[in-house]
Amino acid sequence: NHALPQNKIQTFDKLKPEKKPIRYPNAEHKSEFNYSDILMSNITPREYQITCYIEALQRDLVIVLPTGSGKTLIASMVTGKMKQMNPSHMVLFIVDRIPLVFQQG
Repeated sequence: NHALPQNKIQTFDKLKPEKKPIRYPNAEHKSEFNYSDILMSNITPREYQITCYIEALQRDLVIVLPTGSGKTLIASMVTGKMKQMNPSHMVLFIVDRIPLVFQQG
């Protein structure tokens, strides 16, 4: 019999990383997602921009919004937070139009 003893068998379930639930902002833990310290201007993000920002910090996210709805602001908030959390790393922000360079510069 070539079977391994039960105590030597590892299941793949034990090797999977634990998925953490997405935490939406509420009074209990909204302070975990503070954004005021990363904004470079006096712009106040809209509620849906804050929601996108929070979700993007917790998981990979593709944001599909109409033109002029603040996708660049959300991206700059996320990259600002990532830079704040990892100060020794560089951030590369690629844009496809010259006006976006000046908007974020």
